Amino acid sequence: MRTLACCIVLTALAVNFKAARGEDRIEMSFYSLKSEKLLLYRGKRTVKREGGRVTEQTTYTTPAGKPIQKTVVVYLDSDLSPVLYRLDDLRSGEQEILRREKDGYFMSYREKRGDKPDQDTEKSRPGSLISSAVVTRIQREWKKLMEGKKIPFPLLVPSRQESVSFRVGLDRKKTAASKSRTVIRMDPDTWIIRLLVSTLYFYFESKPPHRLLEYQGRVSIKSEDGDDQDLLITYQYLEEHR
Repeated sequence: MRTLACCIVLTALAVNFKAARGEDRIEMSFYSLKSEKLLLYRGKRTVKREGGRVTEQTTYTTPAGKPIQKTVVVYLDSDLSPVLYRLDDLRSGEQEILRREKDGYFMSYREKRGDKPDQDTEKSRPGSLISSAVVTRIQREWKKLMEGKKIPFPLLVPSRQESVSFRVGLDRKKTAASKSRTVIRMDPDTWIIRLLVSTLYFYFESKPPHRLLEYQGRVSIKSEDGDDQDLLITYQYLEEHR
């Protein structure tokens, strides 16, 4: 079973909610942490907001354009609570599913094509998020974070069929070094999980609307050998459609 690679499909996070309805397009570039010149993957996402729901559809490809992974995410705009999440790795057949039910969440994980999936349910906890909503939660808590407060929340992790406690807070040292960017760090609340996942860093515009510009940390895309990866992601926001 995967550790927490899905926890940051923080490949899936970069939206600013300016209207009740609309569509955004975002392009992502994935680089090795050792060299920003080594492009490993690309991502294209559409984000639609309608009827109080946010729907994200993303396709990840090789630099040459071959699709390798697809995700679909739906969550409520009001409290960011998940409705649906699905990840399909087109190479290995790996699959993650989360579905909101009456009293909580159904979660399923299959490591590779042909495997029987592991399945379980998790009771709903206040403030539970799927990774796609983490950036929006940060943006909505911006004032508190700038005051030095830390924001905790349960992160639903389909590959583990459970939620894991995380917290986000301002990284003053990196922010001071970044000048026009504000850096938010995200850490697991428990030392055991910290052994599995290193600190995740989000580089935001310091000025409103505080768009996410760069991310460094665990991603959902595995290497060709099937290993979890920590990568650098940059985001480009294309013309918005209203």
